[in-house]
Amino acid sequence: MEGLADALALVQKTAQDAEALRKIWESPDGRSEVWRNGQKFQTLVRPIAARAHRVLSIEDLGAYARRLADPSSVVCWHWLDEVVLVLNDREDRRDRVSLPLILAKPYRMLRDQPADQPTWRDQREFCRWLRIDLALPREMVAVFRKVTCKSGQDRSASIHHGNERLGGEVMGEVMGVDELPEELNVPIPVYDMARLSTAHSVTCAVEIDLARPAFSLRPFPGELRIVETSAAQQVREQLIDALPDDMPVYWGAP
Repeated sequence: MEGLADALALVQKTAQDAEALRKIWESPDGRSEVWRNGQKFQTLVRPIAARAHRVLSIEDLGAYARRLADPSSVVCWHWLDEVVLVLNDREDRRDRVSLPLILAKPYRMLRDQPADQPTWRDQREFCRWLRIDLALPREMVAVFRKVTCKSGQDRSASIHHGNERLGGEVMGEVMGVDELPEELNVPIPVYDMARLSTAHSVTCAVEIDLARPAFSLRPFPGELRIVETSAAQQVREQLIDALPDDMPVYWGAP
């Protein structure tokens, strides 16, 4: 009889183990579940997913902040390429609303050049880069188009807008260099966004390699940082106008 009792106990335990961790109910929204573990029941509640909203303008960011029931716990952070609202800065800080700040192409073209060496471009490429990529006014580009390159191969070349001239003089020199500025104040926007497209002046060094000839334009040290600070101040002012009164606005990252 003892062996039969042991067998029955083993059967009962096996049946209970087979029912371990079996889900027997789930709420319609999928957040709550009831699980059965043998003869025990356990309720599991999934936390609400963190908010990760994204807006496309400072006005919409302000509109979202103003509709919150308790804006006193909200903190706004902004840096070069993004604005973030931390919706509950007093607790877990998971819920956020972000605004990507789109950097303008002229700014990125200057910023992404190697800082420790010139980026050389021949005359045609350099003039195209100034006029199209940096979107500089025609009058600022004209002085570089007038540079005449005369080489030792019995020809001279003067590149103008839409026109190339070849001659037969042997001069071995570059004419028009004396008219080139040693530095250039380049007006560029930092952002490619409505109401943030103000142009900021970046002072750049103009360099020329007479042997090629080729040209280089590089911002002086600290110039881009000055421009970024000015652009950040503009973003800050618009955030203060758009967000509820007394909402903290910080330049940095959460």
